[in-house]
Amino acid sequence: MREPIGELSTVSTDFRTHRAAHDVRVHHGGVKRFHHPDSGRRSSPTSRWTCPSASTRHTP
Repeated sequence: MREPIGELSTVSTDFRTHRAAHDVRVHHGGVKRFHHPDSGRRSSPTSRWTCPSASTRHTP
């Protein structure tokens, strides 16, 4: 995953800007609702999950 992120960072100012902002929101579950052009209104339950490596994550 680091390779594509590194490549995008070198070629895209927008990507670099958004990546630097670290604009990540925590979601604890719920229902995602959207409208599909062919099948109409849809909803999908979501749930919280934990990334096993999150506790060892570091900033480069």
